Amino acid sequence: MPDWENFAPEFIKVLQQVYQGLPRPIGYVEVADLRDRVCFELRLPDYLFDDFLKRTVQSGQKDELPLRVHLDSSLAQGTPLLKRAPLEFGEGVFNLVRIQAVKTK
Repeated sequence: MPDWENFAPEFIKVLQQVYQGLPRPIGYVEVADLRDRVCFELRLPDYLFDDFLKRTVQSGQKDELPLRVHLDSSLAQGTPLLKRAPLEFGEGVFNLVRIQAVKTK
């Protein structure tokens, strides 16, 4: 199993590539779609994707990465979440994700 410290650059690279390849009519993609494709590309289990995405969110908030990951669930009112596993993070449950490149210091 890969660990975050050694695997982060590869995970982030594939995360960005997959995100760019998904249709984003509202700027966000389904967490489950992103998870499916990243896990396939990197041969990761779902739980590691979730852990690494949470770490990516936290590192981006600390300006440790050249990107920001935004999570949302408000746009999915009325959308069934039971079929596709959302991301549980902190006290929230999120099914939408947006990734933005930012300039580093």
